[in-house]
Amino acid sequence: IGGGDWTKDRIIKDCVESFINNKNLVIRSPNATRPWQHVLEPLCGYLKLAQKLYYDNRKKYSGSWNFGPMDNQLKSVSELIQEIEKNDFKLNIIFEKNEFKESKFLSLDISKSLKNLIWKPKWDFEKTILRTINWYKEFYKGKEVNKLIKSDINNYLS
Repeated sequence: IGGGDWTKDRIIKDCVESFINNKNLVIRSPNATRPWQHVLEPLCGYLKLAQKLYYDNRKKYSGSWNFGPMDNQLKSVSELIQEIEKNDFKLNIIFEKNEFKESKFLSLDISKSLKNLIWKPKWDFEKTILRTINWYKEFYKGKEVNKLIKSDINNYLS
């Protein structure tokens, strides 16, 4: 997740748009658990991996890698919505039966990244949601996208 994702059926974008336009938010799977993470987390993980592949033992660092949240940060859609509403977003929610075949629980095993890259996520669930919601709030107030992106990157790296 992160600011600027305008793809159809993206829950945070849909939450913000329903709030701003005072429309109902349709939720399909409130109990589904997902590995919510800010887009900067895996990006930094992959950059660290690329650096290791370039400067260190290529054989040791080749293969597949996962970059995701810690297990204790996995949250349901309902928990995501509750966290969003803590940030002054009151949502009008409608629950619809899910017509899609979706997994109820998704997670990523990041143990390899933790152990071999000494990489771990910097932002917890709450900070991730706060940064993402603030991105959209500032966007709808007219702040330039490039400034919002730079702000998130600078905040993440500091």
